[in-house]
Amino acid sequence: AEPSPFHNTSEEAKAMINSMVQDSYAWFVDLVADRRKMPRDEVLKLADGTIYTGRQALKVKLVDQLGGDPEIRDYLAKR
Repeated sequence: AEPSPFHNTSEEAKAMINSMVQDSYAWFVDLVADRRKMPRDEVLKLADGTIYTGRQALKVKLVDQLGGDPEIRDYLAKR
């Protein structure tokens, strides 16, 4: 059960946690690349921890369009 608030984290545990984080990161990058139909290297340039506004996400093709309540209600009604 690492990390533990009751003792310092060992180097072995830190390596294990880092491995899990890196695996999750790679999975997410691949998921975005696949679903957004973007080259993986392009996604990697965006996947640096930056938080994007809707307009910024639209510009870099992370979303298809911007909207609000009327747009989401219309989208859901059509599904």
